[in-house]
Amino acid sequence: MGTPRNNIKGYYHRERNPVKIMGSFALSAAGTLDVDTIQGRGFTITVVPPAVDGRYSLAFDDAYSRLISSKVTMQCAADNVDMYAQAGTFTPGAAATVILRSMTGAVETDMPVNDRMNFEFTLYGEALDA
Repeated sequence: MGTPRNNIKGYYHRERNPVKIMGSFALSAAGTLDVDTIQGRGFTITVVPPAVDGRYSLAFDDAYSRLISSKVTMQCAADNVDMYAQAGTFTPGAAATVILRSMTGAVETDMPVNDRMNFEFTLYGEALDA
């Protein structure tokens, strides 16, 4: 059985250049990105407008056509914090983006100032299908 592109299911791929993007960031105040804390290369991180707490947009520097895998975690400074991170919608293209969310329970919540969000994405970086 194949996918709509007729690729065999599993980790088989015809594309030749998977790319791994890793990094992390923190906030300097509630809802304000601390640019001095950004670690990693190949992306730009922005806070989604203040109407949505705990949502961040990660824009990749290069074009990507497909997200292979993602891992997003919270690094909490305090003990017993019920907070986790999620990867949201991936938008492929020349300006590929992915939404990151910091969650408490099932609610998007701004990260505390001393906490970090860590992420790792594996993407295909070949030309997009027509």
